[in-house]
Amino acid sequence: ACVLSDSSVAGDWRLPNRNELTSLFDLGTFSPALPSGHPFTNFQADAIYWSSTTHAANLDFAWVVGFDDGFVESVRKDLFEVVGFDTLVLAVRGGS
Repeated sequence: ACVLSDSSVAGDWRLPNRNELTSLFDLGTFSPALPSGHPFTNFQADAIYWSSTTHAANLDFAWVVGFDDGFVESVRKDLFEVVGFDTLVLAVRGGS
């Protein structure tokens, strides 16, 4: 069962695509490459965040985003760990 404490229901949340994640970047900053006053708490800038975007040239790969310095790369979907980095997800609510 899905237990949510914010009045949302199962299916309200999804994995953001690559464009949505990179739109958060402030490349004038680093660690994290986010604008000052960003709304995230307990944000792990040194982790890599999965996007829902599959690499167009290789369907076994998906795009990941690193907020330490604005890193964007494609990696194999079956990797649970990218060498030297934790891999996490950042869920978004709404949209498609």
